[in-house]
Amino acid sequence: MKSVYDFGDKRIWMIHIDNKPRNGWRNYKKGDVIVEENMRSYDKTGLRTDVRHNTVRIVFSKHKSYFIFEGKYRYDKEKSRDSEIRYWEKVSDQF
Repeated sequence: MKSVYDFGDKRIWMIHIDNKPRNGWRNYKKGDVIVEENMRSYDKTGLRTDVRHNTVRIVFSKHKSYFIFEGKYRYDKEKSRDSEIRYWEKVSDQF
């Protein structure tokens, strides 16, 4: 199963937000911000990314065998470094 599904100008993001490394990344929350951190130890400068900076992400977090709607999030360009750490700020609680 993939974690990202696009439709129109939005992107559905279905992830674990539990601070555990998965596929070289770990996701955790700091208040209304989701942090996506690259755990790979090799040189990250050439890492390809499909962040789509201007796309709203509709986030669902996985809990055991079900998903919970977390809200809509937008990429924070000021704080983030694409290949190392990404910050997603909540913009809405509404689906």
